[in-house]
Amino acid sequence: MRKSRRNVNRRNIGYALGMAFCFCSLLIVGYAAFATNLSLNAKGNILVSKKLSLYINELYTGGDITLFDDGTTDHNIRYTGLPVNNYVSLDSSETICSDANLYRIIGVFNNIKTLPTGTNETRVKLIKAYNNGDAAFDFSGSSNWARPATLNEALQSLPIAFSKLIDNAVWNLAGDSTAYQTSIQQYAIERGTGTSGEAPLTWTGKVALMLGSDYGYASSACKESTSLYDYDSATCKNSNWLYINKNDNTHVKEWTQAIDSAYTNLIYRIDENGKWHNHNVTNELGVRPVIFLKADVVIKNNGRTGSLNSPYQLDIN
Repeated sequence: MRKSRRNVNRRNIGYALGMAFCFCSLLIVGYAAFATNLSLNAKGNILVSKKLSLYINELYTGGDITLFDDGTTDHNIRYTGLPVNNYVSLDSSETICSDANLYRIIGVFNNIKTLPTGTNETRVKLIKAYNNGDAAFDFSGSSNWARPATLNEALQSLPIAFSKLIDNAVWNLAGDSTAYQTSIQQYAIERGTGTSGEAPLTWTGKVALMLGSDYGYASSACKESTSLYDYDSATCKNSNWLYINKNDNTHVKEWTQAIDSAYTNLIYRIDENGKWHNHNVTNELGVRPVIFLKADVVIKNNGRTGSLNSPYQLDIN
């Protein structure tokens, strides 16, 4: 009976994620002939584009108060607070982006490797804007994402057209046995040595989930001194753009990429009230895929503002 349920759920989540990763082909004419990054809009006008990571950094240095340096040794530039204009459409043909193609920018991350032995790159990290459906983290009861977990298997099936925008990244899987740490403390834990049983400290792949530190840093009011366990306070969740994740502004329980190092069957989740705490991996919670774009992905210069109704559009160099 369990085998049947596992197969049905895997098919359902795989189909839903396949729809979410739909990406329409862009019209590119004579692109390789130019030394600079150029793209064409619908009317054929040539527009100068630039790397998305550079564009976000320019917004930060220009004084955009929704962007900040996270204070870690990597000095990542992240979006924080509410509201933030960090929406991205993965279908440039849509006038109004559908939920299936709508993502949001977590930030610009430094020192990201494409392989364990690779060189460090600056990469932009995206998360699905809304809950993509409910699924178990792992039907067998293991918190080892790299095993691979049931959810890991479902998330890796990407259409070829979409995969040109992303690349492998080395994801940090280390954890702790408590939820009473601040964002910067959790960031260090994720890069530490805490593990549960057989789970490795890193995993290399294309699609995963948000980290606990990602969730913590998204709250402008609480990112510096409040423990993630206490993010159910009105102050924290009402200033956290990652907490709102459905069209009707209701909130769902969802997985993060954070193990409880004291147990082999627990992963940290965000509950419907905004609290971050551990949960059994066999339960079905909300899923929002997270990806790292390739380093050379550019933003199209077509007047988009990054708002919900005017999401940025991307291209590849």
